[in-house]
Amino acid sequence: MRNVCLSIAMLSACAAEPVTGPDTVTAPTTFSEVAAQAPKLSAPESGGSIDLGDCTYGKWQKGLGLGSIWGVIHPTTGDLCEIWLGGETENPGYDGSPTEYCLFDRHGSISITYGGGGPATIMSSFCRFFGRAG
Repeated sequence: MRNVCLSIAMLSACAAEPVTGPDTVTAPTTFSEVAAQAPKLSAPESGGSIDLGDCTYGKWQKGLGLGSIWGVIHPTTGDLCEIWLGGETENPGYDGSPTEYCLFDRHGSISITYGGGGPATIMSSFCRFFGRAG
């Protein structure tokens, strides 16, 4: 299991400190680990948006006709939001590992897409750090 560490120095003026999740998150390796990390959210529709400014801490999972998708949204600091995605298409051997990870500045929104099976994918060019499992 790898840990990703970033150090960013930024000056900003904030009216209030945003609510964040845990101080650290490591790459989830199975869906059961993901499920244990965060409160449940509603899964976005394919092409739906996630508000990065809000960056609501939580997890979602959705069964599809030909597979499944899941995601974790985690506000790591007042300035950054990380999103983990996973899922599969008709793969009984899927181990729940994440298939995509992205770190965003907390402003704007991104789209999540998927078809009849998984995994879900991030549609954005604003990713500060991007990773794929495997």
